[in-house]
Amino acid sequence: MPSKKSSPILAFLITAVIIMIGIMITGFFAFSPLSYVQLNITIKAWCMFINGLLWMLLVWMVHWIEIEGIKRIQLPHLREIRPAIDRAAKLFRLLVILLKVIVTVIGAVIVVISILQLHFLGGGRIQMGATVSGFIVVMIVSLLLIFRELSSARK
Repeated sequence: MPSKKSSPILAFLITAVIIMIGIMITGFFAFSPLSYVQLNITIKAWCMFINGLLWMLLVWMVHWIEIEGIKRIQLPHLREIRPAIDRAAKLFRLLVILLKVIVTVIGAVIVVISILQLHFLGGGRIQMGATVSGFIVVMIVSLLLIFRELSSARK
């Protein structure tokens, strides 16, 4: 009989895979040479903007997968080697946080470059306001997640 309990980890993993596919597709159109992909430079700048946002959303997905995974992992039968496991888990957690910071920085740099491109291509006020405000919201949420994890990693 199938279990009626849903697995949010599976949904987060599928969403992360879809985001990675989106990163590859928008990255192809954003970063390929103009002679290879015949697109308007404005469309390429928008693809770059979306690519940067997807990088930052990927950090959120990794965060939620990690939170749901930690809820499910319990190893009560390994109490005798618990200190070694705790040290390894703390090191792994710090490495994951470092990876999240790096991916967030990559996404932020891509978004800032695309916003500058849109500005120099003559983007309107509403267009620029929407892109900048969207970037600010995504960056604030990403930084809050990272700072929260850094503060919990000290414990």
